[in-house]
Amino acid sequence: MSAVSIIIPAYNAEKYLAATLDSVLAQTFADWECVIVDDGSTDRTGAIADAYTEQDPRIRAVHQANMHTASARNTGITASNPEYPYVAFLDNDDIWEPDALAVFSDTLDQHPEAVGVHGVARYINSEGEPFRIGEQEALCHRRHRFQDNRAVLISPNEPTDLATLAVHNCIVCCTVMVRRSILLKTGLFDRDIRGCDDYNMWLRMSHYGPFIFVDRMVGGYRWHSNNVSGDLRLMDRNEILARSRALNMPNTTEEERRFLQLGYRLWERAISYSRLRAAGELIAQGRLLAAAHELRRSLRDYCRSLRGLPRWKSGKRLA
Repeated sequence: MSAVSIIIPAYNAEKYLAATLDSVLAQTFADWECVIVDDGSTDRTGAIADAYTEQDPRIRAVHQANMHTASARNTGITASNPEYPYVAFLDNDDIWEPDALAVFSDTLDQHPEAVGVHGVARYINSEGEPFRIGEQEALCHRRHRFQDNRAVLISPNEPTDLATLAVHNCIVCCTVMVRRSILLKTGLFDRDIRGCDDYNMWLRMSHYGPFIFVDRMVGGYRWHSNNVSGDLRLMDRNEILARSRALNMPNTTEEERRFLQLGYRLWERAISYSRLRAAGELIAQGRLLAAAHELRRSLRDYCRSLRGLPRWKSGKRLA
């Protein structure tokens, strides 16, 4: 098995960071380094990170001004050992199963054609206990691929490629490990994208090969009130940017461009239908003005699905 660099971006994570790092220390696979990037935290995150560096020499802490998750990940990649061939990402509130790194490293060793590997996660609550049982597992298994202009469910033994990722992001950050060589060839995380910078990275990396899917529980995705992914408006806007940037990569082939366009249409149509259902519920509650807003947004999203191209004004940055 090959050595692994673990990158943990951390911002105001004093409540969960210790549990995250404890799950790293509990790994059965020992040949790793862990770089914690304290992204300008105003709580005890930096102090907790420093304390763990004293506990284990494989852990290092880097402190920077707050520049958000993508920048913190980039800092961690730059600060990590360039001789370690694999890079794994773990958010500051998520955890790993004890054999996660062993499963990841062994899988990549066996599949030299793959750019990365990903597995299955489950939801955990703020106390670290499983909840919404089966939901996140189902999302990880619900992988589709475009075939004959249709999204078709694929089996667990098939890899995740661009034709799959174009449908939706089925890779949870706490379940993925990538090859450093492909990561460097792809380029660092896009700092303009908030909350979907990982999705943009997987799309870009998939130009160079597939991600192997391992049907194993490897991580716990913590759901709490401060999740960026809970801000649906921010996530929707940034997913447009993530897809647009991937679509306009200079090495995008015509076939890949077609997959990305089909995926964008399917995604916008799904959002449109979701807003339409929400409008119906609001009408039933007598909230007519709110329903009118949802209907307007539903029509907008459906028109976007017909256009089939995610558009974003050059240079515009999302807050």
